[in-house]
Amino acid sequence: MQYPTHFIFNSDYPFDMVVYYKYYVFTTNSSTPQTISFEHNLGFAPLLFGIWSYTEDFAKSYPLTDFITAGSAKIALYVESDATKVYITKEQTKPTSGRKLYVKIYGFAPTTWTGNCKPTAQSSSSLLLDTDLAYSPLLAAGAVNPKDISQGGGQTTLMGVIGKTGYQEINGRDNPVALYYQEPLSPTVILWKTTASTGKTKLQTNAQFMTMGFANAAYPTASYALAGAQGSGEMAIQIQTGASRPGQANYDDVTHFRVYG
Repeated sequence: MQYPTHFIFNSDYPFDMVVYYKYYVFTTNSSTPQTISFEHNLGFAPLLFGIWSYTEDFAKSYPLTDFITAGSAKIALYVESDATKVYITKEQTKPTSGRKLYVKIYGFAPTTWTGNCKPTAQSSSSLLLDTDLAYSPLLAAGAVNPKDISQGGGQTTLMGVIGKTGYQEINGRDNPVALYYQEPLSPTVILWKTTASTGKTKLQTNAQFMTMGFANAAYPTASYALAGAQGSGEMAIQIQTGASRPGQANYDDVTHFRVYG
């Protein structure tokens, strides 16, 4: 078959390995923002994501983002990481004390990490893969710095073809990253940003799980666009990481991305 999503398993396309898992009960206080931290013992800053709930059974849950959307209490809970710690921050329009928030945090290893890491223990099963569940192959991943505008116009776009030629890994410095594919493949993009000035890595809320034509004003951003003639089915994902020059605060920022399909 032509597309990796027609297979349950395809050795050309790995499944992403969760290398960090943490269940945590966060107790609110009356301050906002409120931040707690703890060691993760990984040796690198993981790319974190997850969910939280008001109840232990997670019957209704919310993503770990900095959007204040969760119910009448108007709480946002988000996570960041650096080389040693995980940070959970609560923001709330009407702070309350003593409320318990149940949190599940997961993490991937960035492509810039070249050491060893182990998969986490699975909380619901002793199996790493469950045939009752669908899995999205990892089509592409990478870590990209902002474009160096001091180098003039001689830089080329970092690019790759996804969905036909096997897993693509793109690391470097440029803007944008262009990933070409053919319909009916419908890839999903997730972005994280490491801010050099703070050393913290955070999921880019507005850029995860995007749909056609979606883009953000702040970097990093990603968008979908036609890559060929109308009706050709040729598409492209463009990941914009911004621009900088040596000495500027964002010069060593890193955009981490994952593309699934």
